[in-house]
Amino acid sequence: MSSSRDFDFFFGSWRVSHHKLKQRLAGCTDWEEFEGTCATQPLLDGLGNIDDNVLDAPNGTYRAVTLRAFDSRSHTWSI
Repeated sequence: MSSSRDFDFFFGSWRVSHHKLKQRLAGCTDWEEFEGTCATQPLLDGLGNIDDNVLDAPNGTYRAVTLRAFDSRSHTWSI
């Protein structure tokens, strides 16, 4: 069963590797690989967390965010 502590291991700042298809929804199987950073921290006293991502993609650097919320009644996460 999931708990509000499921992502505690991920808190902190990380150097990460990204992989994405060169062409989406086109039957392409060729992947681009590139580096980036990810900083993850808890929110709402552990009932949520957020990732701040910097992606150093071949076509330019951009930012992304991931937001997760924990439902303590159903013990499930939403992203």
